Amino acid sequence: MVPVSYIDSNGGETWPSSLEDSYYNDMDPGYLIAVSSDENSLKSDYGHSDYLPTAGTKYRLAYAQDWVSVLKRYASQGVNAAIEQSDYDTIMNIFDQNGVS
Repeated sequence: MVPVSYIDSNGGETWPSSLEDSYYNDMDPGYLIAVSSDENSLKSDYGHSDYLPTAGTKYRLAYAQDWVSVLKRYASQGVNAAIEQSDYDTIMNIFDQNGVS
C-alpha cells in the first residue's frame, strides 16, 4: 500500500530493523491490494499527490483511508511515519469530496 521507498524517505530510515522487517512482510488487510501490472507501474513508489487509482472516486477514498491506516498503525509503534504535505493535501481533498472527516 505505502511503498517501502516512500516510508524510507519519510522517516523509515530511522526505524529499528525488526520493525522494518515487520513492515516489509505485513499482510494485514489494506496493506497489499492486487492490481494489474499496468496499474502497479503507474503507482510506482508515488504518494497521493502523484498517483491515484484509475478505478474511480469510491476506490480512491478507500485507497486514501487504507494509506492513512497503514501509516497510523506504524506511527502508533513510536516511529516516524510521516506523510508529505502534498500527499496530505490530496488525501484531505479526497476526504472532503466524500464527506469524510
